Amino acid sequence: MKKYLNIAIFLTLVGAVVLSPVARAEDGNRGPGGAGFRDERKALIQTFRDDREEFKATMKAEREAFVAKLKSDRETFLAELKAKKEEFKNKTLEAKNEWRGRALTMIGTSFEMAIRNLERIQTRVGEIIDGLDDEDTTDAEALLALSKEKLETAKDKLVDIKELLPESGEKITVEIFEQIKSLAREAKDLLKESRHTLVQAIKEVKGLGEENDEGDDTENDDDEE
Repeated sequence: MKKYLNIAIFLTLVGAVVLSPVARAEDGNRGPGGAGFRDERKALIQTFRDDREEFKATMKAEREAFVAKLKSDRETFLAELKAKKEEFKNKTLEAKNEWRGRALTMIGTSFEMAIRNLERIQTRVGEIIDGLDDEDTTDAEALLALSKEKLETAKDKLVDIKELLPESGEKITVEIFEQIKSLAREAKDLLKESRHTLVQAIKEVKGLGEENDEGDDTENDDDEE
């Protein structure tokens, strides 16, 4: 884990200063109580802090870019939905039944598989976070909780779709078509958000190794049919 690599680097630096007879002979201030040692220790701590701030800024930028793209894609979808509604009006009963079948496959296979995968990874990440007793996992826990919240909301959308979907294509009106398409898109976006936030939680866990404050001195989207 990156944490232990950083600690190893820190201890190597300390050991080189404390244990080297040459260093002590050439500069009496470089012992554990000397100014040289304190300066190096402070510089190393500052490096860790700077890296942490850079990491947080990168995470924030990634989130903002993701949300912006999600919003842009949704606007495009809504514009295209208007045209699809007109097309649906002219569909034959056979075509409507085929569309209903694809909708069932989307709900029962595509979405369900994505949900199971996310739940499995969320569980694993939660176990890892629980094992980091000596770390500040507040941010990682918040991201994981948000990922779970988005996933649960997506599952609610799928329940709504199932309740809306008639038993036959004959009963699928343009209004029902529009509602199902909109709900499916919302569910898809929520799954994307859940996954993105989960990835950020994983990055946060990996990035914990770069946190080292003075108290330690002693992170295939297919369109629905």
